[in-house]
Amino acid sequence: MTRLSDANTSREIGLSRYFRSWTEKKDLLVLVEGDEDVFFWKKVLEHAKDKYARIDVHTLKLPDVDAEDTEVDRKGKRALMENVSDLGPSKVVAVDMDYDELVNGYHSYSTRIGTDPCVLHTIYYSMENHKLYPDVIKDYIVQAVKETPSFDFEIRMEDFSRTIAPYLLLVIVGERKRADNTLTEEIQRRLSIKGFRADIAEFKFCKDNYISDSTNWTKYMNDKYGDLMVCFQKEIQDLKDELAVKGYMENDYWKLLQGHSLAGYMLRAIDCLAAEIEKCKEKDIVNKLSDKKYSYKAIIDYRKGLGMNTLSIRDLMTYVFVEKPLLSDNDSGIDLIYQQIDGIPD
Repeated sequence: MTRLSDANTSREIGLSRYFRSWTEKKDLLVLVEGDEDVFFWKKVLEHAKDKYARIDVHTLKLPDVDAEDTEVDRKGKRALMENVSDLGPSKVVAVDMDYDELVNGYHSYSTRIGTDPCVLHTIYYSMENHKLYPDVIKDYIVQAVKETPSFDFEIRMEDFSRTIAPYLLLVIVGERKRADNTLTEEIQRRLSIKGFRADIAEFKFCKDNYISDSTNWTKYMNDKYGDLMVCFQKEIQDLKDELAVKGYMENDYWKLLQGHSLAGYMLRAIDCLAAEIEKCKEKDIVNKLSDKKYSYKAIIDYRKGLGMNTLSIRDLMTYVFVEKPLLSDNDSGIDLIYQQIDGIPD
């Protein structure tokens, strides 16, 4: 049986193990950053299903100091990296890479990521970046509305990456300077990952007129950060060269974009295209009815068949994206995560 620390997981997880058959295989407990991460890491850890008797994926739970015999979630990367002990063959943590590899001294625990075999990590910025590998994005729509969109997500991701590239480099340069305390307070206020996420939220999605969307956004960004682009021109170019050595080209910078920022833009695209398919399908259903008084019922039946019920198409797509993650066979980063899983100590 896996030894579970009382300080790191709930009693219920431990007790549940005593009601199944004994096996020589170990159990594995994997603690992750948040609720959405559970679904991704469960999917990835299917790779090791034959190695372990059971694999449990949970957020970190610690005793509640204000209520006896109860526990509360301690979510987030810092909590995992600083508050979890007893890592080993039966208990590991799984985290997002963020910029721990690109920014020297980014966190006190950065050096453990990539060196500690009991710390699994994404290869790109976060698990969202793996879930949004370009060739599987359309399949989220297929899962939801049972139709394949006639849209090239791979081309859009490349165009999107090239557009955001200069400003993303600026943000990473800013994070490097923040880590070594060489940013002024004013620039710190102006330049942050949180701020860039808000900037990406300003990037509109239009299926057929990307040039207009990207032109408007680029103007907005130049007005906001033009002086900083000039100020840090050399650092930006040096970082670009460094990333090229690591194998990153401008058309795949989406791998380095903060996960929620990337998901924000791509879910706008997914929502738009799924809604378009839904409307076309409903119109086709109504047109085929000989008696139009049954139109409302036919549409409701169609929506129930998709599992929407009272959900909007946006809520449905968010649900599918979060709880039914897809992995691409073309994503070499997933193979590298599998290698980490294989490297967990016996």
